[in-house]
Amino acid sequence: MTSRNMATYLRLIGRTGWGRYQLEDYLRDENSTQAVVDAYAPDVEIIEPPSLPHGGVHRGRDAWRVMRQRIEELWDQRFELLDLWEIPEDDVIVLSASMEWTAKATGRSACSPFVSVITFRDGLISRVEIFHHDTKAILDTLEPAATTSGRKE
Repeated sequence: MTSRNMATYLRLIGRTGWGRYQLEDYLRDENSTQAVVDAYAPDVEIIEPPSLPHGGVHRGRDAWRVMRQRIEELWDQRFELLDLWEIPEDDVIVLSASMEWTAKATGRSACSPFVSVITFRDGLISRVEIFHHDTKAILDTLEPAATTSGRKE
């Protein structure tokens, strides 16, 4: 039997299309964005590494939208869900995924795996803590590539 938490997450995957590998236009349409908002508790807490331009602790659905807008200003993303594990007694799902980040300003890309620890309360996502494998590679996409002479292009 599927737990309430896993059912919530699987419904989110279905509504956003995250189950498709190499998903293009990650969270670009309003239906996908609304699906995330509907799955989040009103006081959801999203934690991203502080070294990223969108990093820090974001509290509430509106803060998540602001964070998403900052990401969309800087990058195009492709998402690949690799695996899901559930710890029902702790109301936690852990996901393993990969994200391709392509900087809009430079065209440079990096693919970095990550793990998210997703905590639930009353059947809604109350906390998402994201652990990116290589934030430097993500940040490097924002910088122009160095030429062989050492100058930036």
